[in-house]
Amino acid sequence: MTASAAAVESAWVGEWDLYNDHALAMGSVKEQVLIVDDEVDFRLLVRDLLEAEGYEVADAGDVQAALALLEDADTVPSVLIVDLRLPGESGWDLIEVVRDDDRLRRIPIIVVSGQPDLDLPPDLHLLVKPVAWEVLSSAIRELCRR
Repeated sequence: MTASAAAVESAWVGEWDLYNDHALAMGSVKEQVLIVDDEVDFRLLVRDLLEAEGYEVADAGDVQAALALLEDADTVPSVLIVDLRLPGESGWDLIEVVRDDDRLRRIPIIVVSGQPDLDLPPDLHLLVKPVAWEVLSSAIRELCRR
């Protein structure tokens, strides 16, 4: 685990038990989340935390892997979490493909970026890295309710 992932994990450890208890009390969530980020530690940590809350989670490190998951899926994810800086094609490229696809265009998208001053279209939700677990979890829950 990298130093930055360890810092994020340690920031989330205190919140972990609270959200895990909440997920258990609420029962199985059954919403699906796709995480697209080239930072492996971030993807795996978020995946583990979301799975503990009852979400079904898939993850990809680049646009092509994400597109393969989306094409092979029987259902579309409830939420898509996308980093804009990815190897090869950017997160913007993935967002464009998703928005142009009739089957996928309604998926709510959370953009995670280290750039706090991004001017995003109103249908995208920006969370600035490093994002606190409470903020990310709350955003996902809110978007799944829509």
